[in-house]
Amino acid sequence: MRGYPGADQPWLMECRLCGWKGHRFWSHLRGRNGNGIPRPANRHPGCIPVKEHPLALINLTAERKYECACEFQHPTSVEQAQDIFRSIEVAVNAGAAMRATLYSRGILEPCPASSRRALVLRAALDRRANRRKNQA
Repeated sequence: MRGYPGADQPWLMECRLCGWKGHRFWSHLRGRNGNGIPRPANRHPGCIPVKEHPLALINLTAERKYECACEFQHPTSVEQAQDIFRSIEVAVNAGAAMRATLYSRGILEPCPASSRRALVLRAALDRRANRRKNQA
């Protein structure tokens, strides 16, 4: 895959509001760049109408998971996230690229608890930055 979200090429996507799967330009889903052109009435052909999006988003939020049940445990606490960051740093400093890549799974892989993971990763990064700032 080449480019970035917003490039003029379609990306394989799944609509979490209606279940549709197909290729779509990222820019078609997020609206426009402040140029006065409104978002399309539908996210893709056949999607639920915009007026039904709030209820669909409420239902989607209700499906959110807070614990990881994956075979490879992804961090769902700040302490676990800090451990992942330390492990990656140690591996990189030791020149162990494969080990660093394996630890990176905890940050990058899909996980049902990805919302929770994002929060704890942000908190762990903030603590790390504050600790380094206080040591300087």
